Amino acid sequence: MRWGCNADTLLCHVTTACGEYDLVFPVGIENYTIDGPMFVGPLQENILLTAPDLSGSTYAWSVPADATITEGQGNDSLYFTWGENPGIVSLVITNECGTDSITHKMRFYGQYAYPDPDLPHPIPGIINATDYDYGGEGIAYHDTETANQGAGPREEEGVDTEFSDNGIANVGWISAGEWLEYSIQVYEDEYYDAALRVASNNATRGPLQMLINGEERIAGIDLPSTGSWSTFTTVIVHDIPFYTTDTLMRILAGTGGFNLGNMTFDSDIPDAVKEIPQRSLSVYPNPASGKVSIRSDHMVQQVIVRDMTGKTLKVAGPFPNTENAELPVSGFRPGLYFLHVLFDDASEETVKIVLW
Repeated sequence: MRWGCNADTLLCHVTTACGEYDLVFPVGIENYTIDGPMFVGPLQENILLTAPDLSGSTYAWSVPADATITEGQGNDSLYFTWGENPGIVSLVITNECGTDSITHKMRFYGQYAYPDPDLPHPIPGIINATDYDYGGEGIAYHDTETANQGAGPREEEGVDTEFSDNGIANVGWISAGEWLEYSIQVYEDEYYDAALRVASNNATRGPLQMLINGEERIAGIDLPSTGSWSTFTTVIVHDIPFYTTDTLMRILAGTGGFNLGNMTFDSDIPDAVKEIPQRSLSVYPNPASGKVSIRSDHMVQQVIVRDMTGKTLKVAGPFPNTENAELPVSGFRPGLYFLHVLFDDASEETVKIVLW
């Protein structure tokens, strides 16, 4: 089947011995994207970018002046050699549905915020431990094992990850001396509290150290034994100074022996947050396209969209001072996703949603 230019609905009328009924399947139109590496080296050769293979389409690629196209101009796949500066690759796709212009930003290898290199984690805000920076071993993290020992997100990296805190990703198998770094953006000079989700079955664990811009702002944080590697509790740390000049946070393990999940930074987090309440939460429509609405009996702080493998695809928030939030989802491929909803009191819930 060859699809047209607009979203529509497929109908199937089924006749059986028990009667007749109609099947309805909505089909959306996804935004065009360019697939390929985000990071390159100066003068790197044989770089491949691909665009959707669309019937009857023309493809006009543009690269920076010091880059050279080696193969694929006019096609949906492009091979090229990069130049000596970061830059943008542009593509104009023309077909019977019209003309679309899309871009792909190329950055030199280095340390960047994850999952969006241009969007550091906001403080106040919520950071999942598995959303450590791009950059790799010795740059964005240090892990004593070369391979991911778990079955969580970012399996291509050396940090050990898994899903065990009510299906939420966490970093596990943490050993003494291991560390993770997170690019941050602090909106005002303030003392913030931290709510850290941790689990441990060890008698010896931690302490956990938090360094901001290379400076230890608070002494080592003692961590409890929770009786199981999958039994998480929330440890509250009060009055950590943050400044608008802060750009990098490092989490450093003393003796290790613990798992680390979400880290919430906000003012005046009560100690009672250790008992995480269950919230009323509805996400609609489901299935959805374009956008979804999120309604709760408590204020939504942040929404993280992850695919079936646990890969973080989008981080949205903080939202306005409301218990209702809207999340654009028009750029996602049809399929099943997880919406990880975090509230302003450090509670959290995960919802499955189908996008089309």
